[in-house]
Amino acid sequence: MVQRYFKEILMKCTEDDFLDGVRKAYHYPIGERETLRALAGAMQKTMLEEAVWNHEVLQRQGQNYAQVAMTLGEGVDILQDGYMAKGLLTESYMIEVLGSEILLHGYEAYNRWVDGHTDYHVERYYFLNDGEQANKEVSLSLKGLPKLLATLGLPVTCNVAYCMTPRKSVAFYATFTKEENVVCPGICTDCKSVNCPNRISHELQKGWNFADMIDRPLPYGYARIFGRGNV
Repeated sequence: MVQRYFKEILMKCTEDDFLDGVRKAYHYPIGERETLRALAGAMQKTMLEEAVWNHEVLQRQGQNYAQVAMTLGEGVDILQDGYMAKGLLTESYMIEVLGSEILLHGYEAYNRWVDGHTDYHVERYYFLNDGEQANKEVSLSLKGLPKLLATLGLPVTCNVAYCMTPRKSVAFYATFTKEENVVCPGICTDCKSVNCPNRISHELQKGWNFADMIDRPLPYGYARIFGRGNV
């Protein structure tokens, strides 16, 4: 069943604590807080109407897992494209990083949702790629993305290069466990990108909580273009 995106995240995205977290991660001075707030407010209006998520719980060889997708909706893309068309690159990039942080908080919110609505806990995330499998039964090939999106019924599509529309969308698998004390290691576990400053080896994950990921800069996309973050 398609569900509205986590309202607690959408409501706090205009608050000082959230905005200051974005400022610090992307090295914005305090004077930029109100610009970020105004943009977050404009995003909030459309996200409250369009941002959704869904998952489907499956089982293979005794392993419970879910295929999951989340999107902030088409309105955020339209807003960002409007600033880009006017040559307002700073504002366009701010929407990029705000959207990234809102989606990033969604992983933690999904963990809490699973804890509160099922008998399971999220053990680990797996993202679609071209060379890994979650287990012998679950392929993570990007070729499976169109089917995953169609199955979950979100207003999200992908092109032949597997780029999703709306752009502020994510799709992944989450494995489940009934172990009470499990610590979900976050989205960068065992990343093969050795040059990325966010790469975290699995050996260093002990005791690390997913929430730690929220304070880490994510230097992708516009960040590399404009030189923000620890690139």
